Formats: sequence, C-alpha cells, structure tokens
Amino acid sequence: NKNNILFNNLEDDTKDRHYRKLKNPPLTYVMRQELEKMNIHKSTKFNNPQTSKNPFWRNSKLKLNLKMTQFDKNNTSHNIITRTFNETLNTYTKKGYEVIYTDGSKTEHGYGAAVITKDKTYKYKCNEYSSVYTTELFALSKAIKHRSTNKTLICTDSLSVVQALKSLRPKNILLKQIQ
Repeated sequence: NKNNILFNNLEDDTKDRHYRKLKNPPLTYVMRQELEKMNIHKSTKFNNPQTSKNPFWRNSKLKLNLKMTQFDKNNTSHNIITRTFNETLNTYTKKGYEVIYTDGSKTEHGYGAAVITKDKTYKYKCNEYSSVYTTELFALSKAIKHRSTNKTLICTDSLSVVQALKSLRPKNILLKQIQ
C-alpha cells in the first residue's frame, strides 16, 4: 500500500548516504539494510502464506473428554459418577484405546505421583517444594511417556489440570510439554 507511511519510508533510500554516518540511524534504514542482507529487495514478491482454517489449539493431538467435569462430586450420587465413568471407559476400550491412570498427592512423607498402566505401576517421589497440582501435571507427563500407542485414554482426577490443559497460552513448563 503506497499510502502506508512505513512502506514509503522503507522504500525511500534517498537519504541512505546521510544515515550511514549516523550513530543511531532510523529504524526504516536499519530494516532496509537487514532485508538487503537477506537478499530481499523492493522488487521481491511474496506469495500469500498458507494458513490453517483451524486455530492452532484445535490442531493439537491432545483430545480432552470433559464428560466427567459436568458433575459436582459433592452433589452427585457416587453411583451416577461411577456409571458415567464406566460408560466412558467402555466407549474408549471398545475402540482399542490403551487406558492409563494418573494421580498426584501429598502425604506426611512428602509429595508423590503415580502412573498405572495395564502392566505396571510407576511411582515417583517429587521434591518438597512441589504442590499437588504440580505432582498431578508430572504424573500426566509421565503417563504420556509410558504410553505404548497414540491411542491412549489417560484418566486423571484433577479438575484443575484438565482445565489448565484447555488454556491457550500456558505458563507452566510441564503444561506446555503436555500440550
């Protein structure tokens, strides 16, 4: 767009001889110099970039089943929660999914995390500066490493972890790795 001030200034090289002598030349001069170093000149034409029709967070391989989050465990019958969980579990196992369970907790002995697969139970002692949330995330990250297939259902009882997994720009390092 020729009416764009930055575009016009970026193209205006009439004062380059003067700008070269300056200790702090204008940004447009510096940008033009850097573009030339990359062999990008005024005449360079760019193709339109291909963009996905879906936002980046929908392209994740991680799929969340949030069916169990509809229940308030303090106001819902244990039988209803158990039945819904078993129905969900059966839906995935019939499709050939591997099932892994995770948990993170704090006891009088400190913080720990566990991952339970079909064949083995993995136990991890976490450092004393952990939190239950961190141990839950740690357990989930270990579950991902211990899975034997991409078709895996990982079951966690941590609502805060499930909610955090939905975040678009996580700050927690473990959460970023999981996503």
